[in-house]
Amino acid sequence: MRPVRYASLARRDVQSIHADDPALAKVLAERIVAAGLVPEDIPYAGPEIASGRRKWRVPKTRYVLHYRVTAAEVRILRVLHASRNQAGA
Repeated sequence: MRPVRYASLARRDVQSIHADDPALAKVLAERIVAAGLVPEDIPYAGPEIASGRRKWRVPKTRYVLHYRVTAAEVRILRVLHASRNQAGA
């Protein structure tokens, strides 16, 4: 099992989730963190979208984790809303 680490850009993505309801923003953040545990247990579960880069959908949200698997870790690179143009993100 490889540890999951969030890149600084991914952390900023999570912090920038805006919601009119702070409780909803907290639930979204918790779901995003929980979704990051799937690649920790099964790193190649998400489809490859670019050379070495994979994605994993955050359940019950419209967010997608972009991540890379290395020998030492699973690195969450970005946390993006599904409606966003994700090419090159």
